[in-house]
Amino acid sequence: MWNDAVITNQGKELLAQWPQGGTFNLDKAATGQGTVSPSLLMGQTNLVSQKQTMSIIHMEKVEGGIRVQLQLTSEGVTTGYTVNQIGIWASLSGGGSKLAAIFQDDTGLTVPTYDEMPDFVFTFYATLQMDNEGEITVSIDLSTVVTRSDFNAHLNDNENPHNVTQKQLLDELQPATELADDDLLPFEDTSENGAKKISKANLRATLGLNTISMTGATVTLGSSLTYTGSQQTQTVSSVVVEGKTLTPGTDYIVSGNTGTAAGGYTLIITGIGKYVGSTAKAWTIAKANGSARPSSSSVTVFGAKGATQTVTVTRSGDGTIDAASSDPGVAAVTVSGTTITIKALSTGSATIHVTVAAGSNHKAATCTFNVTAEILSSTLNDNTWGQIRQASDRGVAASLWPVGATKEVPVKGTVGTLSIDQKLWVFILGFNHNASLEGNNRTHFQGFKTAQAGGTDVGLIDNGFGNYYTDGTKYFNINHWSYNNYGGWAASDARYDILGSTDVQPSIYGAAKTSGCTGGNPTSTCATNPVAGTLMAALPSDLRAVMKPITKYTDNVAGGTNNASNISATIDYLPLLAEFEIFGKRIYANSYEKNYQAQYAYYANGNSKVKYKHSDATAAAAWWSRSPYYNNNNSWCSASSSGAADTSNTNGSRALAPAFAV
Repeated sequence: MWNDAVITNQGKELLAQWPQGGTFNLDKAATGQGTVSPSLLMGQTNLVSQKQTMSIIHMEKVEGGIRVQLQLTSEGVTTGYTVNQIGIWASLSGGGSKLAAIFQDDTGLTVPTYDEMPDFVFTFYATLQMDNEGEITVSIDLSTVVTRSDFNAHLNDNENPHNVTQKQLLDELQPATELADDDLLPFEDTSENGAKKISKANLRATLGLNTISMTGATVTLGSSLTYTGSQQTQTVSSVVVEGKTLTPGTDYIVSGNTGTAAGGYTLIITGIGKYVGSTAKAWTIAKANGSARPSSSSVTVFGAKGATQTVTVTRSGDGTIDAASSDPGVAAVTVSGTTITIKALSTGSATIHVTVAAGSNHKAATCTFNVTAEILSSTLNDNTWGQIRQASDRGVAASLWPVGATKEVPVKGTVGTLSIDQKLWVFILGFNHNASLEGNNRTHFQGFKTAQAGGTDVGLIDNGFGNYYTDGTKYFNINHWSYNNYGGWAASDARYDILGSTDVQPSIYGAAKTSGCTGGNPTSTCATNPVAGTLMAALPSDLRAVMKPITKYTDNVAGGTNNASNISATIDYLPLLAEFEIFGKRIYANSYEKNYQAQYAYYANGNSKVKYKHSDATAAAAWWSRSPYYNNNNSWCSASSSGAADTSNTNGSRALAPAFAV
């Protein structure tokens, strides 16, 4: 118990001044509850939580110091407590009383209340290391001292003889005050060789009295430090006391000189040997330069008014991030943590200025990034085909326009035998339709309607509509020279020379179809350099410039077979819809086609499957699908004039309502 015991810095100062002359008096003692780190005890000027005064009842000189007897009772204690610290106060020649010594223990001693234990007494012996040659007095608690009459009676008790020590006999001797440092002082020699003398200076050194206070020491620090994230040590270049440069480790030690975080610190220079006390020196770890970097130096916000985009700022440290737009009318910004959200309000450009405030360990920093805002109209027809393509590319088309939204398309040119110059409307069939097989980031359209709003669904018809031909004339029949479905959709004549969905001719073109006919996939310029005399060539160039190829799965064998192996993929720019894509169920098509297809959202939403003639919007017309009829070699799946699933002879002219994607 009481393993932590120190002479405080204040006590060392008193002891350092004591040899200059004066009386060293022990003034009082007290208890305290609570502890501090042992390394901080020397710096204490008071107890942690002072609780109760202790009585000083006796003091005696011992080798190397004095021994003080302290006493504590429960008198006056109304609330029990734990003694963790015991302090002794001292003064020099009537000066201010200062806490000179502390004894500390984490477990401590429990002091009961007076009511619990009125006879409670705790005696504590404190040994203080100091010079025994100077004048030392103590303020005894007289209430604990026996009277002189009792003392004399005790001395006269012959049955209990007492010896008086030499120290007691010499208590009244006064020290000389006029001796110089080189004066010699006699002392007793027990070696029987005669009297010995020692110089006062040597005596003082032997007793450890030649002390020099560290107060006022000049401390010079080494190079300044800047935050690195790791622990650093502030070096001390020199410590000078009374003109002398002290030696580290011999004359002093340094504490409190390590740190990691930026900020102010205080290191302590504590004297060793004859250098007593300590002195403090402030030092700092400066903040490191800050940095800030946006996740992108240039951001495009594309979409409807209010569309947003986010940028993440990577910064050093923990400084608060703020951002401001050079043009809030174009792009407004908000900040949450390290994320900046840009909201597009109008088409234009702006610069976002980012400020990172100084943090715990880093200085402030700034960065910028540029924003381009492009606002698209929520009315599909008010946007260019280029903007619609960008919306598809960015995956935001579905957030801008609904399925069924329309855009005007002028159709002008010769399609097979049809000469046409008419403004029609295409409409959105769905977004990212069957994307895993047909391609992502695509907006699928179908033709046609007669008006932007409330228009009639129509298909293109030619003058041969409703009739049957095998003479090679390019009517709107699936095959022009034969009455069969061999090669399915891939090898059909209409895919190549009426629609222009591919610019590669079927393997048998201009002759009777056989079971060995095949069709090819288009080149990359199929839309921009279309086959002449096709619907592709009659579409406007700005639309054709942004069309995307679609991977479609169809029965490309046909011939009256219903095999899973018949199903294969073709690349198309302007295909007809398959039976399942229209009706959402298989009726006349190869039963395996549906495994690779999905019904378009437009028709799944319940829209009519009836198409009317583009030249007479009051007359319903049967219209082609791209699915061959599974049960014979001369028919194709179609939609009847009433909008029901049907089949038609391959050589019959029917309405065309193709699809495309951008």
